[in-house]
Amino acid sequence: MATGKRDIGYVADSTVTTLKTYLPTKLDTLDAEYGDGIVLENVLDQSYFISEKLNITQYPVICVVPDRTEIPSDGQSRYGIEYHYLTIMLALAARGQIEEELKRRTLRTLRAIEEIMITYFTLDGLVADVICLSKQYSPMISEGNALLQEGQLSVRVMINV
Repeated sequence: MATGKRDIGYVADSTVTTLKTYLPTKLDTLDAEYGDGIVLENVLDQSYFISEKLNITQYPVICVVPDRTEIPSDGQSRYGIEYHYLTIMLALAARGQIEEELKRRTLRTLRAIEEIMITYFTLDGLVADVICLSKQYSPMISEGNALLQEGQLSVRVMINV
């Protein structure tokens, strides 16, 4: 790992970079695996953020939100070990789709994100480890004539600077 402090903002940026690099191929892989005609949408580069977005104008969107940092009190901090907790939020929208299809696209896209975090658990050598903690799905909501669905993956990232 390169020298220098790796704060939670750096970790969030590195997570975004990793997702931008690997998510399109992973989505195509899942499309082929399921083979049921449901196509997972790529996320445009300008639709990745490291904060919550209150006014989303384009879907799908991914927000990698820093939640908290733990500095171990058992001596690990002497070795530069810190644990950063982040939430990777996914928001999808659909017009004219049945609810089940939007739900399946959300489940599969979040699966793709989780598999990337598991496969690239060092974010291409930038962190010591990424552990996926939980997945959550919000209730589907209707906005105008569109359906909206969100999913979240909580992760813990260990750094050792």
